[in-house]
Amino acid sequence: MGKRTLFLIASLLLSLAGVQTAFAQKMVVKTADGKVVKYNVTKVTEVSFEEAEPVEWIDLGLPSGTLWASCNIGANNPEDYGYYFAWGETETKENYTWSTYFDYDADDSSNRHKKYNKDSGLKELLPEDDAASAILDVECKMPSKKQFEELLNSKYTGTVWTQRDGVNGYKITSIKNGNSIFLPAAGFYNSTYPNSQGSNGYYWSRTLSETSNSSAGAIYFSSSSISTLDTGRMMGFSVRPVQAPPTSGTTDGHDWVDLGLPSGTLWATMNVGSNAPEGQGDTFRWGETEPYDGSGAETYKFYGNWHWSEDAFQYVGDLTKYCSSCGYEGFADGLTELEPEDDAATVIWGSEWQMPSKAQCDELGNSANTTISFTTQSGIKGVLITSKMNDNSIFLPTQKDYWTREKDNGSHTDTQTDLYRYATFLFLNWNGQKYFTYSSYRTDYYSIRPVRKQ
Repeated sequence: MGKRTLFLIASLLLSLAGVQTAFAQKMVVKTADGKVVKYNVTKVTEVSFEEAEPVEWIDLGLPSGTLWASCNIGANNPEDYGYYFAWGETETKENYTWSTYFDYDADDSSNRHKKYNKDSGLKELLPEDDAASAILDVECKMPSKKQFEELLNSKYTGTVWTQRDGVNGYKITSIKNGNSIFLPAAGFYNSTYPNSQGSNGYYWSRTLSETSNSSAGAIYFSSSSISTLDTGRMMGFSVRPVQAPPTSGTTDGHDWVDLGLPSGTLWATMNVGSNAPEGQGDTFRWGETEPYDGSGAETYKFYGNWHWSEDAFQYVGDLTKYCSSCGYEGFADGLTELEPEDDAATVIWGSEWQMPSKAQCDELGNSANTTISFTTQSGIKGVLITSKMNDNSIFLPTQKDYWTREKDNGSHTDTQTDLYRYATFLFLNWNGQKYFTYSSYRTDYYSIRPVRKQ
């Protein structure tokens, strides 16, 4: 409830409580569930209000980063039913029907809904019609239908019908971090009567139905199932707020963006050595932290004993680090990823950054997570990678390919990897529209697109 509303109600009740005349013999209080309670003013000596508990936000480790409130609007505990709202209304009421609904014109059969309809362009509730945004004194919203679908996705959560303090409902538990929320089976209001309390749950999303102007997205559950559906907007359902963490930011002076990836990886918006997303920036040999200066392979940081190799049929140096076999003078350390002192992103940008792993590059290009478009940006050819979860994007210029922090992509034996001095890189070909990870000589020089350390 908003602070201004609380102040007005408090002032009114206090003034009524102090009236001792025949003009104000009863104080009438209407509760959130529609009940009306009357008090004899002469028996009321004091009216006070307690501060509402702050909203507790639960991180379920979801790809979108969505945080879920622990309670329904109007509830003090996770198992409390809380208030009921028609879709797009921000106040409770006694009668939930079309005749009392704010966005319904009974006299216009061709266009019943004037504000939210398929032609208006409003596919989601505006903040003034979003019960969570309008009522709570924090930045939050009602969930979208897409967020409900993510919440119920078995890849991210487990759902079980259970009880909390004797109240039926669904416990939804994160597979990633074990955190959970409880949705009580609060039922719903149709007309003036509560229905299905204790056996079913109905929760509004902020998303208008794609097929019917009279419906909006919600979740419905019983003891046997839980799923999304579209249903009539005039009914009184529960609302469970959500909050999204920042989807972009700056760390140590470098910008990052959240693409809603399953791993939670945050990608930098530009390359090391660049001041714009389209810039190639500096290039590096794998494991070196100074930009490549054009010198020959014999100067590579991790080479010893520069010599002709009959096996590789070229001049090579024996490896002095990141070697599983056949290194310099029989050296082997078993290291498969760059240590911080050899990671150009960490050394140049700071301890919160590192070069990406092969798995992070593969995840970035996975069609289940993102859309890849080979395009130009500010006249520069590159790859625009757009999240399917939150529509954020990054641009990778394709002047050069990109190193990962891993020495090989798993397609070679340790002996082959060390003999040919391989490390893994992200291959981008604009003309052929290719995106994949593979191995290249560590003395090749590529760009670096950092990721935030997790």
